[in-house]
Amino acid sequence: MLSIDPISADDFDVASVLQAIAAGTPKAETALVRRYSRGLLLMLTQRCGDIDLAGDLHQDAFMVVLARLRKQPLDNPEQVKAFIHTTAVNLFINHYRKEKRRNTFSDEDSVGQAVDPSPNQLKRLQQEDTATLVRGLIAELPKHRDRHILWRYFIDDIEKSEICMELDLPSEHFDRVLYRAKQRIRQKMDLQVRDSGSW
Repeated sequence: MLSIDPISADDFDVASVLQAIAAGTPKAETALVRRYSRGLLLMLTQRCGDIDLAGDLHQDAFMVVLARLRKQPLDNPEQVKAFIHTTAVNLFINHYRKEKRRNTFSDEDSVGQAVDPSPNQLKRLQQEDTATLVRGLIAELPKHRDRHILWRYFIDDIEKSEICMELDLPSEHFDRVLYRAKQRIRQKMDLQVRDSGSW
């Protein structure tokens, strides 16, 4: 299984990686995704407030970026992080424009054309990164009840009634506890976005 931890700056030569991507080297594409994946996902989750939507935009952004880098190198390799960020933000804006106007033309066609012929690896990296991020944030919560509810409800996909029985928690109180636990997760995400050295 590929590691999805961000690659440190000392281990990442951006110019060499971009040259290898232009030359059609899949490992270089994986290295680029690994280097910037976590920070991008945190940023998008903070903006969206929805980790599923953030995951979709995260995957689309990397597909668009990699398609561009295969065809045309950046004038300044050091701008790749800004290019990834801008691409993701534009996809985020387009998503909400489409939701607002409903009939507005979106970038779906260009995203579809940008899809790698073998997108499974990128999709798997994105899914693993999302799952690792969520599990890590849940594990860091100080209250056992918050950790238990979030893990059982979102990771184990257990019904609300069963979790209420496990915790001896009245059903009407469950939603308030779940809401507060999700707010604590969001606060931790906000802190990680501000403090993350990988993004």
